[in-house]
Amino acid sequence: MHLFKVAEQDSDKEIDAVKNKIVDNSLIVGSILGLFSFIASLKFNLQNDYIFFIFSDLSVVVSFIVISIIRKRLHIEIKSLIILVGLFLLALGSIYKVGVFADSKILIILVPLFAFLGFSLRNTIIIYAVAMFSFIILGYLYISGIIESAVDLSQRALSISVWVNNVLLISIISFVIIIIVIKFKKTFLNLINDLKNKNSELEEYRNSLEQLVEERTEELEKANDKLMLSNNELEKTVGKLQNSQDNLFQAEKMASLGLLASGVAHEINNPLNFIQGGITGIEMFFEDNLNKRQIDEIAPFLDGMKEGVMRAAKIVTSLGHFSRNDYSSIQKCDIHAIIDNCLVMLNNKLKHKVEVRKNYTKSKINLQCNDGKLHQVILNILANAEQSISIKGIIDINTSIDDSNIIIIIKDNGHGIKQEIISKISEPFFTTKEVGKGTGLGLSIAYKIIEENKGTIKHLSKEGEGTTVIITMPNIV
Repeated sequence: MHLFKVAEQDSDKEIDAVKNKIVDNSLIVGSILGLFSFIASLKFNLQNDYIFFIFSDLSVVVSFIVISIIRKRLHIEIKSLIILVGLFLLALGSIYKVGVFADSKILIILVPLFAFLGFSLRNTIIIYAVAMFSFIILGYLYISGIIESAVDLSQRALSISVWVNNVLLISIISFVIIIIVIKFKKTFLNLINDLKNKNSELEEYRNSLEQLVEERTEELEKANDKLMLSNNELEKTVGKLQNSQDNLFQAEKMASLGLLASGVAHEINNPLNFIQGGITGIEMFFEDNLNKRQIDEIAPFLDGMKEGVMRAAKIVTSLGHFSRNDYSSIQKCDIHAIIDNCLVMLNNKLKHKVEVRKNYTKSKINLQCNDGKLHQVILNILANAEQSISIKGIIDINTSIDDSNIIIIIKDNGHGIKQEIISKISEPFFTTKEVGKGTGLGLSIAYKIIEENKGTIKHLSKEGEGTTVIITMPNIV
C-alpha cells in the first residue's frame, strides 16, 4: 500500500512539472509574439486615439516578459493567474474596440487551458464561465447600442496590420497547443519507458523473490528436518535415561534386598547349624542310652525336626540367590532350580490357596543368563499369578525344548487381564494395583531382562479365565 502511495505522489510531481514547463514555454512564446502583435496594432490604436488600450496592451506584454524572465521563482498558480488576467485584458479590450470582429477574441480559447493548468477543475469552470459571461455582456452592449465602434470596419479590413495581428494571435494559440502536445507526448513516452523499466524491475524482483522464497523454504525444511532429528534423538535419549533410571532404581532395590537376604540367610544359618548339631547329638545319646523300641517311638519327632531344618535350609538357599551383586555376569543357569527356588520364596502365599503343578522337560537345557535377573523374572510372574487367584486355584508350570529355544509356560486360572489393557502391561509404571501396592515396574523390567537375553515374553489372557505367560529363550547348543 505504501508503494502505491509513493508511486501516486511521484506521478503527481511529474504532472506538475509538465504543467510548469507548458506555462513557462507559453510565457516565452506569448511574450515574443505578443510584443510583435502590440507593434502591429500600435498604428491602429494611435489612429483611433485608443491611448488607454495602448497602455493596457503594453502593460500585459511587459508583465508577460517580466514573469517569463523570473518564471523559475514563481509558483505555477501565480503565473497562470497573470496569464489569465492578461488574456482577459487583451480579449475584452479588443472586443470593446471592434465588437465581434475583434482579433484578440481568439485568445479566449486559452482561458480554460491556462486555468486548468494552474487551478482545479471546479475553479477552471468558474473562470471560463466568467470569461464567456463577459463576452456575452459586451455583445449585448453592442447590440443594444450602448457601445458603438468608432472604427470603420471595412477600412480596417484593408489594413495589413490587422492581418499580421491575426497571424500572430493564431500563432500564439498554435504554438501553445504544439508546446502542450510535445510536452505531454514526451512525458507520456517517459512514463511508458518508466513503466517498462518498473515492470522489468518488478519482474526481476518477483523472480528474485521466488528464488528467495524457495531458498528460505528449503532452509526452513532443512531446519525443520534437523529439529525433528534432534527431537527424535532427544526422545531416544530421554527414553534411554528413563530406562537407565528404572534399571538403577531396580538395581538399587535388588541390591538392598540382596543385602537384607544375605544378612537374614547368615543369621538363620547359625541357629540351623545349632539345631542340626543338637539333633545329631540327641541321636547319638539315644543310641547309647535307649533301647530300639524307645528309639523307634522317638524317631518321628526327630524326623520332623530334620524336615524343618531341611526346609529352612532351602529357604536360606533361595534367599542366597538374591544376595548376589553380579547383575552383569552371564553364566549357565538351571531354569528348573530357579523356578523351584522362587516357589520356595512364595511358599507362604501359595500353600493355602494354590496348587502348583510342574511338568519339566527331560531334554538337556543349556541356558546362558544372569542367574539373579532370571530369578527376578520368574518370581515376578509367579507372584502375579498368585495375586490373580482370589481363593483357590492352580498354577501350571511347563518347560520344553522347541528347535533351538527353551519354552517356559506359566499358566494360572485367576481373574485374567482385560483385553484393552493387555498391551500396556509391559509399560513402565503401569499397574492395576491400588496406590502403594505396586510400582508398575515389575513386568517392564522382566520384559527388559528377557529382551537383553534375546528372548521374548508373551501374555495370553481372557478376563475371568486366567492368564498364560510364554517365555522363549535361546538354548545354546
